[in-house]
This record gives sequence, structure tokens and C-alpha cells, in this order.
Amino acid sequence: MKLHPRTMIVKSAEVELSQFLLNWAERHGLTWCEMARALTEQIQMCLKYILRTERHPEDPNKKAGQY
Repeated sequence: MKLHPRTMIVKSAEVELSQFLLNWAERHGLTWCEMARALTEQIQMCLKYILRTERHPEDPNKKAGQY
């Protein structure tokens, strides 16, 4: 089986991110749920702006639900 050229780059980044998150959560005394909530908020923020750009490429500051 042949792997895509980016596969190992992404896997390496995932390992590094996991190590960072575990250290970060431990440093701040976060539970798994608290860490997941904080990460979810960041992901939602990114997705909000991606969706706005997809729906309104001429005005990405317009809310995604607006017509």
C-alpha cells in the first residue's frame, strides 16, 4: 500500500499536538471534559469563519445564516 506524501507529516503533527495538549491540561489542572470544552470552542470559532467565507465569499463578515 502506498501512502499519500502528507500522511506521515499529519501523523507526526498529531503526536506533537497530543503531547502538547496533555502537558497543557496538566499544567492548568484541567479535567478531560474541561479540555474538550476549551478545544471545542476553538474549533467552533474556526468553523464559523470557514462557513461564512464559503457562503459569502464577497463578505466573510456576514453571518452564515444571513441571506
